Amino acid sequence: MDKNYLSMIRRQTPLPAIFQRYRVNYYIGANHEKEGNCYLAVAPKQAGPECPKSRGEICEDSVARFIHFPITALLFNVADAPAGALRPVQP
Repeated sequence: MDKNYLSMIRRQTPLPAIFQRYRVNYYIGANHEKEGNCYLAVAPKQAGPECPKSRGEICEDSVARFIHFPITALLFNVADAPAGALRPVQP
């Protein structure tokens, strides 16, 4: 992780902007909350409640699912996501 990336997390920059800045192709996360057709992505997920976090909604099906109970990890192809499938979420 570089200083700019950590700065973006500190500022709670929405995840879609971070994906674009770093040309992220795939995003993997565990135990996503789902509302309707969208998954809430939070990074860093395991940081404490007072730590800054970046958030975004991924409104697209995952390309892979890995289950190792109690963890379900989802892999999303964010580089090829259709317009509007990646949505910023403010803190």
